[in-house]
Amino acid sequence: MAIKNEISILTKAEQVDLYSPPIFSVEEQRLYFTLNDAELAFCRSIRLRAHQCYFVAILGYFKSKPIILDIAYSQVSNDLTFISKELSGGKGLRPFTPSQKQKDRLYAKVLDLSGYGKWEESQHFNSMFDHLIQVGNAWLEPRNLFDAAIEYLASHKIAILRYSVLQRLISRTMLQVRKDLKHQLEQLTS
Repeated sequence: MAIKNEISILTKAEQVDLYSPPIFSVEEQRLYFTLNDAELAFCRSIRLRAHQCYFVAILGYFKSKPIILDIAYSQVSNDLTFISKELSGGKGLRPFTPSQKQKDRLYAKVLDLSGYGKWEESQHFNSMFDHLIQVGNAWLEPRNLFDAAIEYLASHKIAILRYSVLQRLISRTMLQVRKDLKHQLEQLTS
């Protein structure tokens, strides 16, 4: 049996809520799935209507919460039906699953249109880690560090990371803060 070495930050329900597609009311569907001119121009450049609908859905979800979601048709069929009717005047939409390559291309455009970037470890890690160390020096609580990480990502317009990446980052931050504190205490008591 494998030993779980991950720090627990969010409950399972909180994880599902954060990393699942939002459930929109009809008013919210109209709000989040309405496209501006740039979004509409890109949407029209997509050849397949199903992929157009998928793009509008993931763009709306990203506007609601800036996370790159891995969604299945069954999870969002109501929204896709709504989008299909709005885009093409009442035509139905058969179940489909875009390829990973197509999803990546569509999400790249969603990020571009939203002004967000994707997490790049080599580019973003050090500054975020330093920020979390500062926060951890004030209050070393996993949930507080998680919230600080989400705020950092939002202020730097970076899409929210996978939970496992945030867990590792926060664990590493906590270890470093404790190590620094231990070193300071040893210096003071020597």
